[in-house]
Amino acid sequence: MKLRQLGKGGPQVSEIGLGCMSMSGMYGPADRKESIATIHAALDAGVTLLDTGDFYGMGHNEMLIGEAIRDIPRDRFLVSVKFGAMRDPGGNLRWSRPFGQFCGLDKLYPVVVMPPF
Repeated sequence: MKLRQLGKGGPQVSEIGLGCMSMSGMYGPADRKESIATIHAALDAGVTLLDTGDFYGMGHNEMLIGEAIRDIPRDRFLVSVKFGAMRDPGGNLRWSRPFGQFCGLDKLYPVVVMPPF
C-alpha cells in the first residue's frame, strides 16, 4: 500500500482509506461483527486511514471504531473525523462530543469542517 503525507508535515497515511459511515446504519442495516471484521481486514491489507464523522450514527460509529481498534497498535492507523454538520439553533458548531473518549484515542486529526446546511 502506498503512503502519502497528510497535509504539509502531517502523518503518513495510506492512499486508500476506509470510510466507516455505512457501518452505523446510515445506508440501511449494518452488522457489528461484519463491520469490525471489515476494519480489521482493511488494516491487515495496509489501509491506515479510517474515516468517520461526529454525526455518523449519533455516537455509534465512534464506539464501533473504538471496539475494532482497541487491541491494534496505535501506529497502525489514523482516524480522521469530519465535524461541523451538527450545529445549534444559532448555527454555531457543536463539537462537544468527546470523540477521543468514544474511541479511546489520545490524538485526533479533524480534517473537514462541514458547511452549514
